[in-house]
Amino acid sequence: MENQKQNYAGVDIGLEWLDVSWYEQDKVQHVKLPNTLQGFKQLVKRCGATRHYVMEATGPYYVALALHLHLSGIKVSVVNAMVIKRFIQMQLEKNKSDKKDAGWICKYAMSQQPGLWQAPQDHIIRAKQMQTAIMQLTKQRTAAINALKSLKHMPVVSSECKRSYQHVIANLNKEIVLLEGKLETLLKEHEGKKLAVLQTIPGIGKRTVAMMLIATDGFRKVDNYRQLSSWAGLSPKEYSSGKSIRGKVRISKMGGKELRNMLYMCSLTAIKCNKSCKELYDRLKAKGKNGKLALAAVGNKLIKQAVAIAKSELPYDEKYFSKKVCF
Repeated sequence: MENQKQNYAGVDIGLEWLDVSWYEQDKVQHVKLPNTLQGFKQLVKRCGATRHYVMEATGPYYVALALHLHLSGIKVSVVNAMVIKRFIQMQLEKNKSDKKDAGWICKYAMSQQPGLWQAPQDHIIRAKQMQTAIMQLTKQRTAAINALKSLKHMPVVSSECKRSYQHVIANLNKEIVLLEGKLETLLKEHEGKKLAVLQTIPGIGKRTVAMMLIATDGFRKVDNYRQLSSWAGLSPKEYSSGKSIRGKVRISKMGGKELRNMLYMCSLTAIKCNKSCKELYDRLKAKGKNGKLALAAVGNKLIKQAVAIAKSELPYDEKYFSKKVCF
């Protein structure tokens, strides 16, 4: 147990700071360092290059440290933040701080011994940044459009404000289109074959294909469709106990909210133009399943098709995907 304690360091990552906890001579150690290249070097100097560093997948903040450690030949693991949250809840911890979180990440690592992190390709990192920027700009555009609509309902309308909102919306539209074009060019250059064959799936659009490629590092990080389904939070979850509790089967909703939302919209299209998806949806509805659950099953079907096509790099074949998907 001593060697195991000595081996791990839990890192809680914020925008500006790193909180790190580890064990030395059976005592918990803690250090707070800046989330910068200099801070990364201080971290390795303080904790050692033979240690196994474990951190949460917290937005874009963890990537720089994880890459620095990985490229330095140091063991690093990146764990879904929800997994850490559930682990802490199981210990009945009520207090929260960055220092405590780092300690809990370290304890989780000692208990679960997570696998090593696989660094994404450079073009995937760039694509992820573009995708994030597109989503942020889209939210800003939606806010500006809503503000403009609200302005029109005022008894007296400021022409200056109206013109300003219109100008902002036009500029945001221009930047979004520009980034979407750059993202498509980047993915075509590095993931062209997969990009082309994935777009042959009826019901799946360019944005969803791009999101899948980015989330899976060009499908190099998934071995089967269940892994991607779990990441998107579309895997089924049942809550029942004994004879008294009979909960409905629902989706887990743990994972990538953006991809899950996109797949939901794709499912609405797929039940009209994707034969196997339509058959699955109709079959579940005939069994009395509610519409949302049936659409989630269709989302899983689309994921299964996408993973199979990405791995084979062969275009969509309606006859091949006529098999049932259990849900």
